Amino acid sequence: MNVSSATDPFLTANTASSGMDSSSSTMASDFSALTTAIQSGNSSDAQAALTQLEEDSPTLAKAIENASPSSALGSLASAVQNGNMTDAQKALATLQEAMKALRHRDGDDSSAADTDSTDSGSTPIAPEGTGNIINASA
Repeated sequence: MNVSSATDPFLTANTASSGMDSSSSTMASDFSALTTAIQSGNSSDAQAALTQLEEDSPTLAKAIENASPSSALGSLASAVQNGNMTDAQKALATLQEAMKALRHRDGDDSSAADTDSTDSGSTPIAPEGTGNIINASA
């Protein structure tokens, strides 16, 4: 997982680069479990996966805590916590598109669609100006 110092409206938190690589595999597994649970509509598994993801990543837990309810990350967490899988699926799709745009902007076009990453209607993943970008594509 790459961590670059910048202020950006995408997945941000007060993050130090130390220790991030050792947990990237665990976080990827946790996020995969969350994604699977949301896509299958299983609210109890989604809630458990979100809890596990927050436990494994205090940085992400802090980002979720500070996320605006209108951000993709805030919407996702709220929908999962409330058991609303329809809204969680919508927020997950928005989050995934924002992550694609971030990867595309950072020069990793391997999984990004040929879309305009400057879409002014995009929803930020987490609050602006809260720290370093976490590149979840690594």
